[in-house]
Amino acid sequence: MRQLCSLYILFTLILLLLAPNLTKAELISEASEIPFQVNKSDRIMIGTVSGIDIHYDYTIYTITVEEWIYNPLPIEVIKVRTEIGTNFWTEDEAEFIQNESMIVMLKDENPDQQLFRVAIGFPGKHPVSDREVIINELKAQGK
Repeated sequence: MRQLCSLYILFTLILLLLAPNLTKAELISEASEIPFQVNKSDRIMIGTVSGIDIHYDYTIYTITVEEWIYNPLPIEVIKVRTEIGTNFWTEDEAEFIQNESMIVMLKDENPDQQLFRVAIGFPGKHPVSDREVIINELKAQGK
């Protein structure tokens, strides 16, 4: 009986050690390439983070739009939802800081409510200096 209990405890510890590795999300290798990101995006914009609203299992970033690069909307402020919260974090999600300016490749979540997600996770966020490269890729793809 004691051996069975010890075996059960050992098995449980092994599962606990493996669990973080089994649940870790991994992005495909093409996700880091701008052509792939452009192809998977519904919209692309340059903006500045003007607000951060952190919840338990997600965060809503308010972003003031400076320029729509692809598939524009007639709005000046959008919200971007990530699966990063006070007690929940997904390592493939983009993170933003207050007053940060960047290019964001977006997937529509609910455009009527100005709500989006970052396409491809963290690779879908770029420095503003990537603007010309992204515009050239849009042209190459006929967008």
